[in-house]
Order: sequence, then structure tokens, then C-alpha cells
Amino acid sequence: MGTNMILENWAWICTNASPYTAPELLKFSLQGEVRGHPSRPNGQTITTSQVIGLGPVPNSVRTKSNSIYILGNPNAEYEAKFPGSKERLLKSLSPKIEK
Repeated sequence: MGTNMILENWAWICTNASPYTAPELLKFSLQGEVRGHPSRPNGQTITTSQVIGLGPVPNSVRTKSNSIYILGNPNAEYEAKFPGSKERLLKSLSPKIEK
């Protein structure tokens, strides 16, 4: 996609959780209000495909469908429950550097 999509009021969600799913098989997506999507109106709530890593621009993620979403502000309730959620999410997706 050639457009910068921004996700506001977002939360990190597990899309395949069951009591019998092994931790390494859990898949996570983002759910929030999108802006700049080529086929969705601004402000529509969407669930992204599985997040697979960091995107090419600051504060962005790449999804399994190869979409790039720039993270705006997280959902207020989500942020209250998980303070620093944007920074924590981006850090968890950063490649680990062995020393």
C-alpha cells in the first residue's frame, strides 16, 4: 500500500487465544480507528492482520498482509491498564541484539 495509515485509539489483541494454544503459537493484531486507509473511511474501527514486526518508519508496525500502520495514541483504558503501551509494544518488536 502506498499510503501512510495511522491507527488511533488502538489496543494489542490476541486473535487466536484458547486455553490450549501454546504460547509460541499465539497471534497478535491491533484493533483501533484507522486514518488514511485506501478502502476504509477515516475513523472506522478495524482489526489488522497479524503484526509481524516493526515498520520502516518510526512508531510503525508491519502486518502479515504487508500493511504498515503508524501508531497514534493507544486506547485510554488500554493505556491505563498497560502504561507506556506504545513504547513497550515497539520495544517488544525490536530485534534483539546479543552482546
